[in-house]
Amino acid sequence: MRYFLGAILLVLCFFLSHLNGDAQSFTQQISHIEIPEYSVEEKPYHVVFKMRYAQSEITNTKAWEKDRRHKKVIEVDLVFTQYPKQKEDWRTNYDTLLTRRIRELTKAIPELEGDTSVTWNLILQTNVNNESDAQQMFHGAIVKYKLLLPKKLKKSLATVRKIITGKIDFEDSIVFNVFERNADWDKMLIVNDWTGSMYEYGAQSVLWYRLNMKKNPVKNMVFFNDGDMKKDEEKELGNTGGIYDANPEDLRNLISVMREVMVSGSGGDDEENDLEALLFGLNKFDDFKEVILISDNKNGIRDMVLLPKITTPIRIILCGTNDGKEIHKDYLQLAYHTKGSIHTLQEDITNLGDFVEGESFKILGVEYNFKNGQFLVDNLETTIEEN
Repeated sequence: MRYFLGAILLVLCFFLSHLNGDAQSFTQQISHIEIPEYSVEEKPYHVVFKMRYAQSEITNTKAWEKDRRHKKVIEVDLVFTQYPKQKEDWRTNYDTLLTRRIRELTKAIPELEGDTSVTWNLILQTNVNNESDAQQMFHGAIVKYKLLLPKKLKKSLATVRKIITGKIDFEDSIVFNVFERNADWDKMLIVNDWTGSMYEYGAQSVLWYRLNMKKNPVKNMVFFNDGDMKKDEEKELGNTGGIYDANPEDLRNLISVMREVMVSGSGGDDEENDLEALLFGLNKFDDFKEVILISDNKNGIRDMVLLPKITTPIRIILCGTNDGKEIHKDYLQLAYHTKGSIHTLQEDITNLGDFVEGESFKILGVEYNFKNGQFLVDNLETTIEEN
């Protein structure tokens, strides 16, 4: 047993000092722990890398990818089974195995190379009497990290918390106004555009829910950030991703999900994957009566080709609208196609699905004509001013 432990610790010290060039500091940072069996749990700020018994390949190599730009490793647990205990019984060269496992881990997390601040723990599981027992146990690495967030994102997170906890007053909240005007909406599925410009409005919807929890008007919430970290050219229509859901009754988890969506997002182009997010919610849940989309009027919908797949009326709360400003044509088409509605700070347009060729209406001082299945602006002065 002592040889097993000593040999592995020696290899660990040598390999890590080779990577980082400081044997003394790593000798001080490596600790060993003997336990009957390591309990693997999904925890915040922990990433589990899985390896098979006596193998070095990581079976989930992409585990670190999510939010990696904000992650800073602080500690690594390398988990082995202490079997066989005597070197003469080894069928696997554990010195070589440890070296290979660390090498595979540094391939997945290149930032480990050169980082002498990381604490390494060698975990040896002792409750094993034969190879069959060993094969059933966990093998791999648990990487513990902290998030290093940019100042702008930290500020946004702080603002969201203040809004949700009611520490910020609003003179005119479009979300509150629309919900109060439409008090008959019940069992809502709320789909939130959760990109930078929309944090304030999504947070208002959560605050409104908190103040109306006894009525339980909201069944589920969906948040989307348009593809997490994907570059614009990597975004596939209908499969862009960056979509998350949460049950609003569990406020702690809801806020955690909102934070995760914020940290995972990276901005990108102006158009968003609204319809993909709507379809995600529509396909996952069936206990709703109303579907609410909270979106940004200044950004269009990139995946309008998915429109024929949506047959449920969509109530669209449009943020960033004011008098004299046009409603983005994509949202008008979404409301028309689904027989839904458009809602601004002061107005509700609920009959868009009933319009026929040649009819017109006015919203926010802008007049629209319905021609050839499209809502066209019939306000020359507004058009000229905006151009």
